[in-house]
Amino acid sequence: MRRARHRGGNGKRYTFTGLLPGHYQLVFATPAGYEFTTQGGGGASDSDADPYTGETAVFTLAAGQTDTTRDAGFVTLPLPATVRGKAWADGDSDGIRDTGESGLAGVLVDLMDASGNVLATVETDAAGDYEFAGLSAGSYRVRFRPDTGTFSAKDQGTDDTVDSDAASDGRTDVFVLAAGDLKAFLDAGLHS
Repeated sequence: MRRARHRGGNGKRYTFTGLLPGHYQLVFATPAGYEFTTQGGGGASDSDADPYTGETAVFTLAAGQTDTTRDAGFVTLPLPATVRGKAWADGDSDGIRDTGESGLAGVLVDLMDASGNVLATVETDAAGDYEFAGLSAGSYRVRFRPDTGTFSAKDQGTDDTVDSDAASDGRTDVFVLAAGDLKAFLDAGLHS
């Protein structure tokens, strides 16, 4: 007879009883929001699960033997980060998104690493908005690629939520994202 029991605490405990002598292997499932830690740190309290398969090595149980050393360690996954902003028609060319200045649809926006490699490209929606979600921590920049128009002067005024952040080549400054960060208001004002 085989029976599993789970108990809370600083982790989950499991027990299989009534096992016959023989060869066994455990396979652990990864809980949502976690990943396996490094396997085999040494000693009875290390993680025995392969970080890719969740499997332990095959082990042998003799008659009457109790083995409480087969464990799996988990760490929480880093929260993904998000970058979002807007491209808009800067009617008065002042680098500040004023009331009534509408978003520009169809502007290509590249997410780049700090070295300038393009990691992803999206197109602004009908309101001029774009978003890159599910990002790892790291250094990034955004590049706007409109079909027409000239970029407004960047960093005008004192309100970062309504200014243009793109330089004359359409690129923002490099910024750093930590796990779970939301970097919003990376915008570009464009005029004719």
